[in-house]
Amino acid sequence: MNNSNRRILVTAVGGDLGQSVIKCLRDSNPIPFIVGCDMNPYAGGRDDVDIFLQAPPVKETENYRDFLLETIKQRQIDYVFPLSDVEILFYNEHRQWFHDCSALFAVCESHIIDTFMDKFKTAAFFKDNGFLYPMTYLPGEYSGELGFPLILKRNRGSGSQELFKVEDVDALFFYLRRNSGMIVQEYLRQKDGKDNEYTSGLFSDGQTPQTVHTITFRRFLAPGGFSQQVELIPAGPAVEFAESLGRALHFKGSLNVQFRLTDRGCVAFEINPRFSSTVYFRHCFGFKDVLWTMDLFERKAIHYTPVFKKGVGVRKFGEVIFEEEKF
Repeated sequence: MNNSNRRILVTAVGGDLGQSVIKCLRDSNPIPFIVGCDMNPYAGGRDDVDIFLQAPPVKETENYRDFLLETIKQRQIDYVFPLSDVEILFYNEHRQWFHDCSALFAVCESHIIDTFMDKFKTAAFFKDNGFLYPMTYLPGEYSGELGFPLILKRNRGSGSQELFKVEDVDALFFYLRRNSGMIVQEYLRQKDGKDNEYTSGLFSDGQTPQTVHTITFRRFLAPGGFSQQVELIPAGPAVEFAESLGRALHFKGSLNVQFRLTDRGCVAFEINPRFSSTVYFRHCFGFKDVLWTMDLFERKAIHYTPVFKKGVGVRKFGEVIFEEEKF
């Protein structure tokens, strides 16, 4: 397939990830034709795509399936980028519905999604493969093994949604009574005492032996949990950890790992089996995993040589007005 023929459907364009992926795609040459969709008719990314469509909720299973299949057929879509966790889980559960459609889905293999969309299974993976890991418990199995503070978060979910830093027993029971599907997890103290994290993008060609590329940032979180600022880390323990983890994973495509550098060493607490909100930061530093994903489908070789040894990325914001009407 020639790049100029690429017609791409990007979902969840109201979120920062959807808008970041669109920017990555717009930065390719030649620029593809992009169809964007979102449940919200006023999704921010609506202004950045060639055609915008309002999508039904994923929980309306048959409606959402029909929407995807009809859009792929009518718009002659070549690639679909499902970007929200619920959409990725939907596709993973119903892959058979899309076997005969013309589009290719930029989604990880089932074994990767099944493991890393589940934070309890993720911690078990780290333990079983010899990596440091945060002590993690299901609420029914927790008997006060951890000191405070500790982390309470949804076992399946994204970002900082329903994530609580719990300071005492009363707060723990308060949140557990009001939230189902949670896990109890050790709070990881950063070695330098600062409440910042590291994030690494990992990309693999899925071959045997596989080639894994990585890029690592120290990220500074804004209120709400998104990456407000990132600092490129070119070498050192954080980079070595990301590379060793990449070699232990057997995957094809793009992953994101989040971890902290503690007194024990690098401890990962989450792997996202999808693109992450730092994807456009990565793209700007030459780590173009959105474009590489399509190249893999087209059997093109992936080449990555780091060109920056230093850099800071800062997220900026913008506004768009829809349906304005003057007097």
